Amino acid sequence: MKQNIMKQIRKMEKTLQFCMSGKFLDLMTVLVFVVLITWPFHPSSAQDERKGIEVIPSTRSESQSDSSYLKNNEQDLLSLSSFVDSSGIRKLSLEKIIKLAVEHNRILKRYRLSGDAAKIRLKQAEYRFLPSAYINAGRTENTNVSLGQVERTRKLNSRLGFYRALETGGSVSVNMNNSTNESSANVGIVNYSSGLNIAVSQPLLAGRGIKVNHVPIERAKDYAKTSMLYVKQNLINLITRIESTYWDLILVYKDYDIQKDALKRAKELLEVNKSLIESGRMASQEIVQTESDIASREITVAGAENAIISTQINLQEQLDLGERILIQPTTKMEFKPVSISVKDCLARAYKNRPDWLINELYLEINRMNLMVAKNNNQYTLGSSASIGSDVTSDHSMEKAFRDAMTFKELSWNVGLSFVVPFNKQVLENNYQIYLISYRQQKIYVDELQDDIRIAVENSVRNVQFSLKQVGLARRAKQLAQKKLNLEEEKMKVGRSSNFQVISYQRDLTNAQNEELRRIAGYLKALGYLEQTMGTTLEKWGIKEESVE
Repeated sequence: MKQNIMKQIRKMEKTLQFCMSGKFLDLMTVLVFVVLITWPFHPSSAQDERKGIEVIPSTRSESQSDSSYLKNNEQDLLSLSSFVDSSGIRKLSLEKIIKLAVEHNRILKRYRLSGDAAKIRLKQAEYRFLPSAYINAGRTENTNVSLGQVERTRKLNSRLGFYRALETGGSVSVNMNNSTNESSANVGIVNYSSGLNIAVSQPLLAGRGIKVNHVPIERAKDYAKTSMLYVKQNLINLITRIESTYWDLILVYKDYDIQKDALKRAKELLEVNKSLIESGRMASQEIVQTESDIASREITVAGAENAIISTQINLQEQLDLGERILIQPTTKMEFKPVSISVKDCLARAYKNRPDWLINELYLEINRMNLMVAKNNNQYTLGSSASIGSDVTSDHSMEKAFRDAMTFKELSWNVGLSFVVPFNKQVLENNYQIYLISYRQQKIYVDELQDDIRIAVENSVRNVQFSLKQVGLARRAKQLAQKKLNLEEEKMKVGRSSNFQVISYQRDLTNAQNEELRRIAGYLKALGYLEQTMGTTLEKWGIKEESVE
């Protein structure tokens, strides 16, 4: 027994030595790591320490069906009722919506401000030939000390002037000077001076000509016109987008009604199926197909409702009303065939399209810049003439002024000035640059002319094609309705199947939607044709004053 006890003691010593060794510590580390990664994790009690967000488990039970879960949480889904705020539903025609866009759209407001700036620049250019006048007066006193003698002088002077730039490139100026001088060295003596000078100048080469000197004004006028044409172009584009979106809104509303009617027909078919099953003329398994079709129709109705909301948002983004409303369109999507010809449409496009008019103005601006550069490329030869009268008197200012006005002491001057620039090549380079710009703009105008012709031809062809599609879609809808009516009559007497009736119901729904899409496509094609011709504002009775 003593030996057994000794053996147990030796085993305990070996075990203690092993525990104190490094191998044991390594083994324990591995065991702890294994336990940590295999320990069960419960999401319901987990918490993100970085964000402080508690992970809450779903309240939905495993036995709860998808349909019941969605039904209980229906208030969280986006619907038409949740889309409308306190502003509620507003019935708006297409004409009223366009009027709101003209008043509130921010892009148009920005372009209108650019037009206002162009008008101010035009006024500044027109001030070029307005006469200017100036008047100034001054008093000067000096004290001079020399060899113990103190001399004080006092001078009063005034000057009145007039200047005007001439349309020919020259200028005319009139100056009147008056002054009095007193000195302590000559006590009691006052010298009065008065002078009148009239001067005229006129360039004979560079800078000469009425057309050349009117270029800044004419250029400012053209830039002001382009600014307003840019406003018109953006307004046309905005109205065309609004038209298209408005027809889309009517289309999705119509589609919503069609899908609800299709759902109603599917439910009526379900009642017919139940009657046939009760009378023993239909197998009970066939009702599953009708129930599946009803579920599919419900999904389609929900999609149509979502399409209404998306189109509402798209339309209101273009209006910039600052409030969210539910627009109920009142303009009817009526189909009225219109007779058009390419020749008439092309003539109206070249007369009204803002981009065509803008580039023609840019071509004219480049032509004027080229004319000025060609004029400046000449040598500078100027002529000048002046006549004056300067009178000094010690009696009174009145006498000096009267003598000056009557040219009692007359002086005149006539001269020519000729300048040979050393930078003549710089002027020649400027002329060549403007010549290249003019040629580039001319090429662009020619290219734009072809683009407009092609765009008008395509728009007219698209209108004609859309018109033909409307007739075909309308005929297809009528045939689909007749086909469904016949098949439903067969179903009531047990001579048709669920599959056939459901198939014909879908055909009718598709045909109804197709007809509406084709009518909307035709109305959009007419709107795009008006945009291509630049006559959208004329169509809606929007005057140029309202654009400004």
